[in-house]
Amino acid sequence: MTTPLMKLTLPDPSVTPGPDWAEQLNAALEKIDSHDHSTNNGAKISQAGINLTGDLSFQSFGATNLNRVQFAQSDPPIDNDAVFVGTDGALKWKTSSGIFTILDATGSAATVGGFTGDYASTDAQASYSDLLKSYSFLQDTGITANVNVGPVSIFENVLSSNSVTLKTVASLAASYSLTLPSALPGSNNLPIVSSTAGALSFNNQAVTTTSAVVFASLDTGEGANSLYPMNQGVRTTDDVTFNDLNVNDVGVIGPGSGNSNLNQVLNGRHVVQNSDIFTSNYEYYRSKIVDTVYAQYWGARSTSTNKLAAAMDFTGASNSFRWFIGSSSIPLGDALDTASFNQVMQLDANGTIILGNDPQNGGTFENAQFTSVITVNVGTVPGAFPGNYARVGQIVTYATIVEINTDASGEVDLELTLPVASNFSLSTDLSGATSLRKTTTPGTPILMNSAVFANAANNSMQVLVHTATASTRIQIRITAVYIIK
Repeated sequence: MTTPLMKLTLPDPSVTPGPDWAEQLNAALEKIDSHDHSTNNGAKISQAGINLTGDLSFQSFGATNLNRVQFAQSDPPIDNDAVFVGTDGALKWKTSSGIFTILDATGSAATVGGFTGDYASTDAQASYSDLLKSYSFLQDTGITANVNVGPVSIFENVLSSNSVTLKTVASLAASYSLTLPSALPGSNNLPIVSSTAGALSFNNQAVTTTSAVVFASLDTGEGANSLYPMNQGVRTTDDVTFNDLNVNDVGVIGPGSGNSNLNQVLNGRHVVQNSDIFTSNYEYYRSKIVDTVYAQYWGARSTSTNKLAAAMDFTGASNSFRWFIGSSSIPLGDALDTASFNQVMQLDANGTIILGNDPQNGGTFENAQFTSVITVNVGTVPGAFPGNYARVGQIVTYATIVEINTDASGEVDLELTLPVASNFSLSTDLSGATSLRKTTTPGTPILMNSAVFANAANNSMQVLVHTATASTRIQIRITAVYIIK
């Protein structure tokens, strides 16, 4: 008996004798073991008989006679060179260089670079002419198109040439147009000028180092002025000589020998030079400005010796005025020789007055707020407040408030930094007093012993407090006086 699909020869029960029966059965089983569902090797497998649980390999062969391919949306596959539909509904292609969209979810062709745009209703094109060696961009047949680009680099048509780049300024405030001149100029070296509408044109005269330029007037920021001949430099470092000088709104101060003495206006300041409006043999003198307005000073000089006896200057290094006193033996010059004077006072921009040359050893008057940095030896400090100090010469008075938590025995040991530094050598270089109150019940008096003294090791103020109230938050008010050493 022969089967219709695999042509298996099967033994006929009660008919086929042995050993033919066994041989036919073995041959049939061997064919079943090697069948592949090709013709005469088993029934064709229908789609109902296929249940794929993994990728199906075609062994590098193509899939033929397909009616269609229907994708299920998925995340990008692991393997490259794969076409899939992403979770956004777009048909995509994955390569070793990345994932590229072929069609988006609406069926429109996606583009990455290249020439794109609306070509459906126009003959716009970009074309290259091998004869002219140039590209042409057209909006329609024979009509050039506008081109919107970033910076344009123009090269010479040779290998590895340099270029000139045309670009806008950074952060351009508004767009505008420039229109080129209608024709070339009739002569050389004519500069290009622009109207407010952006129309470029050539100027009516050359402006070069050798040109004889004619202007009605010249405005350098001080108004439209006419230019006159000059035969000398007029700089801050030049010694200028004038035959005559007329200055509006400034009168002659007094008599002089040879030249008039003038109340000069320099850099917006009135400066009296060599005038005799002051009494006796002393008058104010100001040196000439050298490189900066800080190189100036005022002084009282002796007319008999032409030497300074007292002076005042402004120093830019500390933005302060300084007053000096000395004998009438300091020569006049472009800058004040402050080393030859005794400084008697200095006033800085903060309003601090310093008597003498040295803030440490002179007389300084100042007051300000100051918040100490607190070092806790015993107890804790939950909060500190800005204090106030006043300095008169070398004596500083400082008052501040500190909130503290006493320890179990009622002890507090604090160190506070000082508003003005001092180099203490003795504990008695600083002394003070304290008052305490509970923060939970303001006004409640507290029995205590306290001491305020100088910590010579750390150049700080040390405060020791012993109260009858243990582990309690209290407020201590400190007033101390110390000497700057």
